[in-house]
Amino acid sequence: MTCGLVWLLGLATIGLAVAGRVPPPQFVTSYMALGPLFGMPAALLGARIVQQRHGHRMGWILLAMGLTQTIAQTANAIPGCQSIATRAAFPAPRWRPG
Repeated sequence: MTCGLVWLLGLATIGLAVAGRVPPPQFVTSYMALGPLFGMPAALLGARIVQQRHGHRMGWILLAMGLTQTIAQTANAIPGCQSIATRAAFPAPRWRPG
């Protein structure tokens, strides 16, 4: 279940970056790419370890690391999407000469 949540958040980060029209170089340099690149595989590996050996600490550590990484990067991607949405919802008034 935790692995599924991590993957959902990782895909949400990518979706927010696309919706916010974040250019690819900024996506990488602003560390938004760390959630999908490192958090999702870490959670998948952790889930696999926990599935094989339930009491193994390393699996739980990898799951927690992947979850915290993707939560942080999804939160990092939200402001860029909000600024685009606010500009579209409230366009600037046009000046009309009087």
